[in-house]
Amino acid sequence: MKRKRENMKKAFLLLIVLVSVSLSFFSCRMSIERQYEIFLQAHAKADEGDFRAAIDILENNIRRIDRGFAFYFYRGLFTELKDFPRNMPLAMEDYRRAYRLSSNFWDINNQIGAGYLLMEKYEKAVPFLERAYELFPLEYDEMPLLYWRLARVYFRTGRLEDALRMNARAIELRGDHWDYFQQGEILSAITGDVNELIEHYKIARKIAPDNLWLQRDFSLRLIRMGYIEKAYELYTEWLVEQEDFFVWSLADMGYIHMLKGNWDRSIELLRQSIQSRNEVLTVQYLSFYHFFTGNYEEAFLYEFRARFMVEPSGVRTFSVNSIEEFMENYRNNWQFQKLLQRWAE
Repeated sequence: MKRKRENMKKAFLLLIVLVSVSLSFFSCRMSIERQYEIFLQAHAKADEGDFRAAIDILENNIRRIDRGFAFYFYRGLFTELKDFPRNMPLAMEDYRRAYRLSSNFWDINNQIGAGYLLMEKYEKAVPFLERAYELFPLEYDEMPLLYWRLARVYFRTGRLEDALRMNARAIELRGDHWDYFQQGEILSAITGDVNELIEHYKIARKIAPDNLWLQRDFSLRLIRMGYIEKAYELYTEWLVEQEDFFVWSLADMGYIHMLKGNWDRSIELLRQSIQSRNEVLTVQYLSFYHFFTGNYEEAFLYEFRARFMVEPSGVRTFSVNSIEEFMENYRNNWQFQKLLQRWAE
């Protein structure tokens, strides 16, 4: 989330350009000067991290009849940053409104594509990110994050050579730890050799030795690729070295024990994890645990909690009433599907 907030905050630098481009979409009922003042005020609050106040400034000062592209773009942006990822669906509603007003502006395509990427709707993300790539202003020097995003969605949709090409460009322009890590992931998928992922992970760790999310992503990638014992070794090391700090290691280790069929050890670790931090992935793991041990009522309750934690504020969250509904809800969840595959063998 921190990386997302940092990347998104860079978009604030485009405020003057965006407002200038979007003026033609504003109603003439409000002066250009007044609109500009309102957006600067909202921008100032957002720059301080007070996204709720930024949204209030927009909503309280710009009437519905006067709301145009920039209003919806920035309300979507501030909504997303206010409570990410919980408010991502609400932000996407505003992004789509902005898109209907100006579909040929590169950054609205970029934001919608990035939103679908974060929601793991990769097929939907592709056309928007490709359009953003086509429309990117020539006067801008670089767009490494857009290259990285395109590589990500190409990778997830099976276009491995395209993913490799885009990610190589991201490395050329930026070369941060996530670029190298993703390069290893793509190469491992192409060659079938996990050492590509391992070697690129080592490069990424040299660039960002203290990045905890990089470590977690590496271990989860290993699990996803089927290298469960290797991931188990990593988590065992982390739990011994820094047990209090790597609270999420407890949860992921609990998941690994589910894959290995060690149910007692799994629930022990999951309970330790959730007592330390109420994290959505831990709650999902607990729903998986109860589902695969036959306690469907508890599985449904934890699934409800997990869904509530990621649904936008004010949106009603429905509970699950059947095994079929539960399985449908996790149809696109690779961790649940891996458990299904493991215990169907």
